[in-house]
Amino acid sequence: MDGNLKKVFFLLGAKTLLISSALLHADAAPRGSTKTCKPASKQNQAQEASLTPAAPHYPHFFVAADLLYLKAQEEGLDYAIKNKAPFSAEESMDPNHVTGWNPQSHGRVKNGGLEWDFGCRVGAGYRFYYDRWDVALVWTHFDHGDTKKTHIDPSKETLFVTRTHPDATNPDGPDNTPILIPYYAEKARAKWDLDYDTLDLNLSRACKLNRYTMITPMVSVRAARINQDFDVKYYNLSMSTFFAPDFGGTAKEEKVDIDNNFLGIGPRIGLNLRFLFNQHWSLYANGSGSLLWSLFRTKTVETRRLDSGAKFPEVDMKDSIHDLAFNADLSVGIQWDQSFCDDKYRLQLGLGWEQLIWIDQNQMVHFTNFRTKGIFSKDHGDLSLSGIRFGARFDF
Repeated sequence: MDGNLKKVFFLLGAKTLLISSALLHADAAPRGSTKTCKPASKQNQAQEASLTPAAPHYPHFFVAADLLYLKAQEEGLDYAIKNKAPFSAEESMDPNHVTGWNPQSHGRVKNGGLEWDFGCRVGAGYRFYYDRWDVALVWTHFDHGDTKKTHIDPSKETLFVTRTHPDATNPDGPDNTPILIPYYAEKARAKWDLDYDTLDLNLSRACKLNRYTMITPMVSVRAARINQDFDVKYYNLSMSTFFAPDFGGTAKEEKVDIDNNFLGIGPRIGLNLRFLFNQHWSLYANGSGSLLWSLFRTKTVETRRLDSGAKFPEVDMKDSIHDLAFNADLSVGIQWDQSFCDDKYRLQLGLGWEQLIWIDQNQMVHFTNFRTKGIFSKDHGDLSLSGIRFGARFDF
């Protein structure tokens, strides 16, 4: 920051101190009397004529609360492929007619998530007199649960499974029983639970660039916890052999439970812009990015229940990895400010669009090879929360 800008802020701070001292003396009431709100002073009336929003006396406290209505979505939450053709054993043996048993012919992927839900953000802070620095502690919470279901008419459609282990032997058969693979099902259900929390300790300072623009740089420390539970169930499965999909057995139910838990902490930087129409109305555009030292923990459990009622564990695998996770927060909207009681209090209301992005948040496992049991891949899908924000802040 150059010397001229420092002088400007010093003069503004000195002016604010003088005005605040004068107002405090003017508002001083005799002992035992009750202090009441008084009309704005001449200095404040002059300030109201400008574009800069009036601010409470320095120093002061403030509290804030946001109501969020967000849509949660994440890449890699597929649970089935629905094919608009019935299964046919004859077609499965004929390479020229594969529409009934090939999910790539007329298939449509079924995914979990993609629903709206409410969240919240609350915070409290303190604005210092010296250079008008703000320090605030802000907590954001979003708890989402959603269930997707799909079923077919086996005489018209085929429902291929996507989350089962592709290499499983018949638990009831002899040692020479052919390899059995979960092939298709009559019904599938996927439930996605998301528990999202971030805690930010922010340090910021508002600067006026010109008559119409205010800018607020921000640095902070962010801690985050994002827990996901993705449960998939398949009903009335057809268990097919590798060489002949029409020969094999059936399973009453296949259940796949996947936990994807995340913990992280690290630095965050941001920039908030305000474009002023007048003292009360303005547009805001805020952006920030964080890089967190993170721990991912995943667990995959798969259980098969046969028609006889017997249950067999197919998969029980855990994984943990330390990594760096990137996160970006963006928001735009309109804001209204109003001061009360000779600028002792201020109310701020805002309405806008919120976008929260987490890169590679989905670390769930996909098994991909029916010949080698140890081959798998991770989804590496991005998590996105987007929607409407209605916020309020009160300075006192």
